[in-house]
Amino acid sequence: MPLQILPFLSSSILAIIFDGYVALAGGIYLLHRYRGWGRKSYFHLLLSLGFILYGLGIFSRFWFPSFTSYQFFALIYLALFSWATGFLFMVVGRFKISLAVVFSLIFLASLALYLLYLLGILNSVLGVLTPYLMVALLATGGMILLIRIHHFLPTSLLTGWSMLVASNILEFFNLASVEFLSMISATAKILFLYGAANPMFAMVGVEMSKLLRTGLNVSLITRSHVSLVKCVNTSHLRELSWIKQFTTDNSKAGIKTILVILYDIISPSELKEMRMLEDKSVHVVRVLPEAEKEDVTSEEYSFLDEKDFSIIRDDLASLGLLLSSIVNYSRDKLIPCNIVIYSLSWLIHTHGWRSVYTLLTRKMPDIKNSQVHVYMFFYPEVHEDKTILSTFEKLAEEVIVI
Repeated sequence: MPLQILPFLSSSILAIIFDGYVALAGGIYLLHRYRGWGRKSYFHLLLSLGFILYGLGIFSRFWFPSFTSYQFFALIYLALFSWATGFLFMVVGRFKISLAVVFSLIFLASLALYLLYLLGILNSVLGVLTPYLMVALLATGGMILLIRIHHFLPTSLLTGWSMLVASNILEFFNLASVEFLSMISATAKILFLYGAANPMFAMVGVEMSKLLRTGLNVSLITRSHVSLVKCVNTSHLRELSWIKQFTTDNSKAGIKTILVILYDIISPSELKEMRMLEDKSVHVVRVLPEAEKEDVTSEEYSFLDEKDFSIIRDDLASLGLLLSSIVNYSRDKLIPCNIVIYSLSWLIHTHGWRSVYTLLTRKMPDIKNSQVHVYMFFYPEVHEDKTILSTFEKLAEEVIVI
Protein backbone atom coordinates (compact mmCIF):
# COMPACT_ATOMS: atom_id res chain seq x y z
CA MET A 1 0.00 0.00 0.00
CA PRO A 2 2.67 2.62 0.82
CA LEU A 3 4.10 2.23 -2.69
CA GLN A 4 0.85 3.55 -4.15
CA ILE A 5 1.74 6.96 -2.79
CA LEU A 6 4.75 7.29 -5.09
CA PRO A 7 2.82 7.75 -8.38
CA PHE A 8 1.16 10.83 -6.88
CA LEU A 9 4.50 12.48 -6.14
CA SER A 10 5.35 14.72 -9.06
CA SER A 11 8.90 15.54 -10.07
CA SER A 12 8.52 19.03 -8.60
CA ILE A 13 7.43 17.66 -5.22
CA LEU A 14 10.30 15.17 -5.16
CA ALA A 15 12.75 17.96 -5.99
CA ILE A 16 11.38 20.12 -3.17
CA ILE A 17 11.56 17.20 -0.72
CA PHE A 18 15.18 16.56 -1.69
CA ASP A 19 16.04 20.24 -1.24
CA GLY A 20 14.40 20.30 2.18
CA TYR A 21 16.13 17.08 3.21
CA VAL A 22 19.55 18.51 2.25
CA ALA A 23 18.86 21.62 4.35
CA LEU A 24 17.72 19.71 7.44
CA ALA A 25 20.48 17.10 7.15
CA GLY A 26 23.06 19.87 6.78
CA GLY A 27 21.73 21.61 9.87
CA ILE A 28 21.82 18.42 11.93
CA TYR A 29 25.35 17.64 10.71
CA LEU A 30 26.68 21.08 11.69
CA LEU A 31 24.84 20.87 15.01
CA HIS A 32 26.61 17.58 15.66
CA ARG A 33 29.96 19.24 14.94
CA TYR A 34 29.04 22.12 17.24
CA ARG A 35 28.22 19.71 20.06
CA GLY A 36 31.50 17.92 19.48
CA TRP A 37 33.39 21.17 19.89
CA GLY A 38 31.39 22.28 22.93
CA ARG A 39 31.15 26.05 23.32
CA LYS A 40 34.17 26.72 21.18
CA SER A 41 32.44 27.30 17.84
CA TYR A 42 29.19 29.24 18.20
CA PHE A 43 29.48 30.13 14.53
CA HIS A 44 28.51 26.56 13.65
CA LEU A 45 25.52 26.74 15.99
CA LEU A 46 24.25 29.78 14.07
CA LEU A 47 25.00 28.11 10.77
CA SER A 48 23.20 24.89 11.75
CA LEU A 49 20.23 26.94 12.95
CA GLY A 50 20.10 28.64 9.55
CA PHE A 51 20.06 25.30 7.72
CA ILE A 52 17.30 23.93 9.96
CA LEU A 53 15.16 27.06 9.51
CA TYR A 54 15.71 26.81 5.77
CA GLY A 55 14.57 23.19 5.75
CA LEU A 56 11.49 24.01 7.83
CA GLY A 57 10.66 26.79 5.38
CA ILE A 58 10.81 24.35 2.47
CA PHE A 59 8.71 21.65 4.15
CA SER A 60 6.17 24.23 5.32
CA ARG A 61 4.81 24.17 1.77
CA PHE A 62 3.52 20.66 2.45
CA TRP A 63 2.39 21.26 6.00
CA PHE A 64 0.50 24.44 5.11
CA PRO A 65 -1.00 24.25 1.59
CA SER A 66 -1.97 27.93 1.74
CA PHE A 67 1.64 28.97 2.40
CA THR A 68 2.51 31.85 0.04
CA SER A 69 5.87 32.75 -1.46
CA TYR A 70 5.86 35.82 0.81
CA GLN A 71 5.53 33.64 3.90
CA PHE A 72 8.19 31.27 2.57
CA PHE A 73 10.61 34.16 2.14
CA ALA A 74 9.82 35.32 5.67
CA LEU A 75 11.20 32.02 6.99
CA ILE A 76 14.15 32.09 4.60
CA TYR A 77 14.97 35.57 5.92
CA LEU A 78 15.44 34.11 9.41
CA ALA A 79 17.81 31.47 8.02
CA LEU A 80 19.92 34.04 6.20
CA PHE A 81 19.84 36.34 9.23
CA SER A 82 21.35 33.55 11.32
CA TRP A 83 24.09 32.95 8.74
CA ALA A 84 24.85 36.65 8.30
CA THR A 85 25.16 37.07 12.08
CA GLY A 86 27.71 34.28 12.18
CA PHE A 87 29.83 35.76 9.40
CA LEU A 88 29.77 39.30 10.71
CA PHE A 89 30.54 38.44 14.33
CA MET A 90 33.78 36.92 13.07
CA VAL A 91 34.95 40.06 11.31
CA VAL A 92 33.40 43.26 12.70
CA GLY A 93 35.53 43.21 15.83
CA ARG A 94 38.69 43.43 13.74
CA PHE A 95 37.71 46.73 12.09
CA LYS A 96 36.88 50.26 13.10
CA ILE A 97 33.83 50.93 15.24
CA SER A 98 32.31 52.96 12.40
CA LEU A 99 32.06 49.81 10.30
CA ALA A 100 30.42 47.95 13.17
CA VAL A 101 27.87 50.77 13.47
CA VAL A 102 27.08 50.62 9.74
CA PHE A 103 26.54 46.85 9.87
CA SER A 104 24.39 47.19 12.99
CA LEU A 105 22.21 49.84 11.37
CA ILE A 106 21.65 47.66 8.31
CA PHE A 107 20.76 44.74 10.56
CA LEU A 108 18.27 46.86 12.51
CA ALA A 109 16.77 48.25 9.31
CA SER A 110 16.25 44.76 7.89
CA LEU A 111 14.66 43.64 11.17
CA ALA A 112 12.36 46.67 11.19
CA LEU A 113 11.16 45.95 7.64
CA TYR A 114 10.70 42.30 8.55
CA LEU A 115 8.57 43.17 11.59
CA LEU A 116 6.49 45.59 9.51
CA TYR A 117 5.77 42.72 7.13
CA LEU A 118 4.82 40.35 9.97
CA LEU A 119 2.46 42.99 11.36
CA GLY A 120 0.82 43.40 7.95
CA ILE A 121 1.86 47.04 7.64
CA LEU A 122 4.22 46.50 4.70
CA ASN A 123 2.73 43.60 2.76
CA SER A 124 4.39 44.07 -0.61
CA VAL A 125 7.18 42.73 -2.77
CA LEU A 126 9.62 45.26 -1.35
CA GLY A 127 8.49 44.53 2.18
CA VAL A 128 9.50 40.88 1.81
CA LEU A 129 12.40 41.04 -0.63
CA THR A 130 14.25 44.04 0.82
CA PRO A 131 15.06 42.49 4.25
CA TYR A 132 16.19 39.32 2.47
CA LEU A 133 18.53 41.23 0.14
CA MET A 134 19.89 43.28 3.04
CA VAL A 135 20.99 40.26 5.07
CA ALA A 136 22.22 38.51 1.92
CA LEU A 137 24.46 41.49 1.16
CA LEU A 138 25.60 41.62 4.80
CA ALA A 139 26.64 37.98 4.73
CA THR A 140 28.42 38.53 1.41
CA GLY A 141 30.20 41.49 2.96
CA GLY A 142 31.20 39.30 5.87
CA MET A 143 32.76 36.78 3.48
CA ILE A 144 34.70 39.51 1.68
CA LEU A 145 36.03 40.78 5.00
CA LEU A 146 37.06 37.25 5.95
CA ILE A 147 39.16 37.15 2.81
CA ARG A 148 40.66 40.51 3.74
CA ILE A 149 41.51 39.39 7.29
CA HIS A 150 42.55 35.79 6.78
CA HIS A 151 43.30 35.70 3.04
CA PHE A 152 41.23 32.53 2.94
CA LEU A 153 37.72 31.46 2.06
CA PRO A 154 36.73 28.06 0.64
CA THR A 155 35.69 28.48 -3.00
CA SER A 156 32.78 26.11 -2.45
CA LEU A 157 31.42 28.34 0.33
CA LEU A 158 31.28 31.48 -1.79
CA THR A 159 30.03 29.55 -4.85
CA GLY A 160 27.28 27.83 -2.89
CA TRP A 161 26.22 31.09 -1.25
CA SER A 162 25.97 32.91 -4.60
CA MET A 163 23.96 30.08 -6.17
CA LEU A 164 21.61 29.97 -3.19
CA VAL A 165 20.85 33.70 -3.20
CA ALA A 166 20.34 33.69 -6.97
CA SER A 167 18.01 30.65 -6.89
CA ASN A 168 15.88 32.22 -4.17
CA ILE A 169 15.44 35.44 -6.13
CA LEU A 170 14.54 33.49 -9.29
CA GLU A 171 12.02 31.47 -7.31
CA PHE A 172 10.47 34.56 -5.75
CA PHE A 173 9.68 35.98 -9.20
CA ASN A 174 8.81 32.54 -10.71
CA LEU A 175 11.51 32.87 -13.37
CA ALA A 176 12.34 29.15 -13.57
CA SER A 177 10.74 25.77 -12.96
CA VAL A 178 10.42 24.37 -9.44
CA GLU A 179 12.43 21.26 -10.36
CA PHE A 180 15.34 23.29 -11.74
CA LEU A 181 15.42 25.74 -8.84
CA SER A 182 15.15 23.01 -6.20
CA MET A 183 18.08 21.12 -7.71
CA ILE A 184 20.14 24.30 -7.95
CA SER A 185 19.21 25.19 -4.37
CA ALA A 186 20.13 21.72 -3.07
CA THR A 187 23.46 21.79 -4.93
CA ALA A 188 24.16 25.25 -3.52
CA LYS A 189 23.50 24.05 0.03
CA ILE A 190 25.82 21.06 -0.42
CA LEU A 191 28.61 23.33 -1.68
CA PHE A 192 27.96 25.82 1.11
CA LEU A 193 27.97 23.03 3.71
CA TYR A 194 31.18 21.56 2.30
CA GLY A 195 32.91 24.92 2.60
CA ALA A 196 31.58 25.57 6.11
CA ALA A 197 32.79 22.15 7.27
CA ASN A 198 36.29 22.80 5.93
CA PRO A 199 38.65 22.54 8.94
CA MET A 200 40.50 25.68 7.90
CA PHE A 201 37.27 27.70 7.74
CA ALA A 202 36.13 26.25 11.06
CA MET A 203 39.20 27.77 12.66
CA VAL A 204 37.99 31.21 11.71
CA GLY A 205 34.73 30.80 13.60
CA VAL A 206 36.04 28.91 16.59
CA GLU A 207 36.37 31.97 18.82
CA MET A 208 32.80 33.31 18.68
CA SER A 209 32.31 32.25 22.29
CA LYS A 210 34.25 35.34 23.35
CA LEU A 211 32.58 37.60 20.75
CA LEU A 212 34.35 39.49 18.03
CA ARG A 213 37.51 37.36 18.26
CA THR A 214 38.86 38.98 21.43
CA GLY A 215 39.92 35.58 22.74
CA LEU A 216 42.57 35.05 20.08
CA ASN A 217 44.51 38.28 20.45
CA VAL A 218 48.16 37.32 20.65
CA SER A 219 51.20 39.48 21.00
CA LEU A 220 53.77 39.20 18.25
CA ILE A 221 56.98 40.60 19.70
CA THR A 222 56.96 41.54 23.33
CA ARG A 223 59.59 41.79 26.05
CA SER A 224 58.97 38.12 26.77
CA HIS A 225 61.42 35.90 24.90
CA VAL A 226 60.00 32.66 26.30
CA SER A 227 56.23 32.20 26.60
CA LEU A 228 54.28 29.22 27.90
CA VAL A 229 51.02 28.68 25.99
CA LYS A 230 48.91 26.89 28.60
CA CYS A 231 46.06 24.87 27.09
CA VAL A 232 43.21 24.51 29.60
CA ASN A 233 39.99 22.73 28.55
CA THR A 234 40.84 23.47 24.95
CA SER A 235 40.57 21.51 21.70
CA HIS A 236 42.87 20.70 18.81
CA LEU A 237 40.82 22.96 16.56
CA ARG A 238 41.11 25.90 18.93
CA GLU A 239 44.87 25.44 19.13
CA LEU A 240 45.16 25.33 15.34
CA SER A 241 43.09 28.50 15.19
CA TRP A 242 45.49 30.22 17.58
CA ILE A 243 48.49 29.10 15.53
CA LYS A 244 46.90 30.15 12.24
CA GLN A 245 46.10 33.65 13.45
CA PHE A 246 49.50 33.90 15.11
CA THR A 247 51.37 33.04 11.90
CA THR A 248 49.13 35.30 9.81
CA ASP A 249 49.79 38.27 12.08
CA ASN A 250 53.50 37.46 12.13
CA SER A 251 53.59 37.43 8.35
CA LYS A 252 51.94 40.85 8.15
CA ALA A 253 54.50 42.23 10.61
CA GLY A 254 57.50 40.81 8.72
CA ILE A 255 58.23 38.15 11.35
CA LYS A 256 59.33 34.65 10.38
CA THR A 257 57.53 31.81 12.17
CA ILE A 258 59.20 28.45 12.75
CA LEU A 259 56.58 25.87 13.67
CA VAL A 260 58.17 22.87 15.42
CA ILE A 261 55.72 19.94 15.34
CA LEU A 262 56.39 16.78 17.31
CA TYR A 263 55.27 13.41 15.92
CA ASP A 264 52.98 14.98 13.29
CA ILE A 265 50.35 15.92 15.90
CA ILE A 266 49.50 18.56 13.32
CA SER A 267 49.17 16.30 10.30
CA PRO A 268 50.51 17.18 6.83
CA SER A 269 46.92 17.35 5.55
CA GLU A 270 46.03 19.88 8.26
CA LEU A 271 49.09 21.94 7.35
CA LYS A 272 47.94 21.90 3.74
CA GLU A 273 44.42 22.99 4.67
CA MET A 274 45.87 25.77 6.83
CA ARG A 275 48.04 26.81 3.86
CA MET A 276 51.09 26.87 6.10
CA LEU A 277 53.43 25.49 3.46
CA GLU A 278 52.37 28.20 0.99
CA ASP A 279 53.42 31.01 3.33
CA LYS A 280 57.06 31.89 2.70
CA SER A 281 57.31 33.50 6.14
CA VAL A 282 56.50 30.15 7.82
CA HIS A 283 58.94 27.25 8.11
CA VAL A 284 57.66 23.93 9.44
CA VAL A 285 59.99 21.56 11.30
CA ARG A 286 58.76 17.99 11.76
CA VAL A 287 60.27 16.14 14.73
CA LEU A 288 60.08 12.42 13.95
CA PRO A 289 61.63 9.51 15.88
CA GLU A 290 62.05 7.45 12.71
CA ALA A 291 63.67 10.22 10.64
CA GLU A 292 66.33 8.63 8.41
CA LYS A 293 67.88 11.90 7.31
CA GLU A 294 68.05 15.19 9.16
CA ASP A 295 67.96 18.62 7.55
CA VAL A 296 69.62 20.27 10.56
CA THR A 297 73.06 18.86 11.30
CA SER A 298 74.87 22.02 12.37
CA GLU A 299 74.17 25.61 13.36
CA GLU A 300 74.08 26.56 9.67
CA TYR A 301 70.67 28.00 8.71
CA SER A 302 70.31 27.99 4.91
CA PHE A 303 67.52 25.41 5.17
CA LEU A 304 65.22 28.09 6.64
CA ASP A 305 65.15 29.92 3.30
CA GLU A 306 65.68 27.05 0.89
CA LYS A 307 62.90 24.73 2.08
CA ASP A 308 59.26 24.97 3.16
CA PHE A 309 59.76 22.33 5.85
CA SER A 310 62.55 20.39 7.52
CA ILE A 311 62.85 17.12 9.41
CA ILE A 312 64.90 16.48 12.54
CA ARG A 313 65.26 13.45 14.76
CA ASP A 314 63.46 13.21 18.06
CA ASP A 315 66.39 13.94 20.33
CA LEU A 316 67.31 16.98 22.38
CA ALA A 317 70.66 17.43 20.64
CA SER A 318 68.89 17.97 17.30
CA LEU A 319 66.44 20.37 18.91
CA GLY A 320 69.34 22.29 20.45
CA LEU A 321 71.01 22.62 17.04
CA LEU A 322 67.73 23.85 15.58
CA LEU A 323 67.36 26.57 18.22
CA SER A 324 70.95 27.70 17.67
CA SER A 325 70.42 27.78 13.90
CA ILE A 326 67.35 29.99 14.28
CA VAL A 327 69.15 32.37 16.63
CA ASN A 328 72.04 32.68 14.14
CA TYR A 329 69.61 33.16 11.26
CA SER A 330 67.78 35.95 13.07
CA ARG A 331 71.01 37.64 14.13
CA ASP A 332 72.72 37.51 10.72
CA LYS A 333 69.66 38.28 8.59
CA LEU A 334 68.26 40.85 11.04
CA ILE A 335 64.88 39.10 10.83
CA PRO A 336 62.76 38.65 13.99
CA CYS A 337 61.67 35.04 14.48
CA ASN A 338 58.94 33.41 16.53
CA ILE A 339 59.31 29.72 17.34
CA VAL A 340 56.20 27.69 18.19
CA ILE A 341 56.91 24.33 19.86
CA TYR A 342 53.87 22.07 19.53
CA SER A 343 54.09 20.71 22.10
CA LEU A 344 56.33 21.02 25.14
CA SER A 345 54.26 18.41 27.00
CA TRP A 346 55.04 15.73 24.41
CA LEU A 347 58.71 16.67 24.60
CA ILE A 348 58.63 16.26 28.39
CA HIS A 349 56.85 12.89 28.19
CA THR A 350 59.46 11.56 25.77
CA HIS A 351 62.68 12.93 27.24
CA GLY A 352 61.81 13.80 30.84
CA TRP A 353 61.21 17.25 32.25
CA ARG A 354 64.70 17.63 33.74
CA SER A 355 66.45 17.08 30.40
CA VAL A 356 64.09 19.46 28.60
CA TYR A 357 64.47 22.06 31.35
CA THR A 358 68.28 21.79 31.12
CA LEU A 359 68.19 22.30 27.34
CA LEU A 360 65.98 25.39 27.58
CA THR A 361 67.99 27.00 30.38
CA ARG A 362 71.17 26.40 28.37
CA LYS A 363 69.68 28.14 25.32
CA MET A 364 67.98 30.97 27.23
CA PRO A 365 70.94 33.43 27.20
CA ASP A 366 71.28 33.24 23.40
CA ILE A 367 67.53 33.56 22.89
CA LYS A 368 67.22 36.55 25.20
CA ASN A 369 70.04 38.34 23.40
CA SER A 370 68.36 37.95 20.01
CA GLN A 371 65.15 38.78 18.18
CA VAL A 372 63.93 35.22 18.73
CA HIS A 373 60.82 34.48 20.80
CA VAL A 374 59.71 30.99 21.79
CA TYR A 375 56.09 29.90 22.39
CA MET A 376 55.70 26.44 23.96
CA PHE A 377 52.34 24.64 24.14
CA PHE A 378 51.78 23.00 27.52
CA TYR A 379 48.92 20.78 28.79
CA PRO A 380 48.77 20.85 32.61
CA GLU A 381 46.26 18.00 32.89
CA VAL A 382 48.54 15.41 31.23
CA HIS A 383 51.27 15.78 33.86
CA GLU A 384 50.70 13.93 37.12
CA ASP A 385 53.54 15.80 38.81
CA LYS A 386 52.09 19.28 39.30
CA THR A 387 55.51 20.72 40.11
CA ILE A 388 56.34 20.41 36.39
CA LEU A 389 53.86 23.17 35.58
CA SER A 390 55.22 25.52 38.22
CA THR A 391 58.79 24.79 37.08
CA PHE A 392 58.16 25.77 33.48
CA GLU A 393 55.95 28.70 34.46
CA LYS A 394 58.92 30.09 36.38
CA LEU A 395 61.16 29.49 33.38
CA ALA A 396 58.78 31.36 31.07
CA GLU A 397 58.57 35.13 31.12
CA GLU A 398 54.93 35.08 30.04
CA VAL A 399 52.04 32.62 30.40
CA ILE A 400 49.32 32.70 27.72
CA VAL A 401 46.14 30.78 28.50
CA ILE A 402 43.96 29.57 25.63
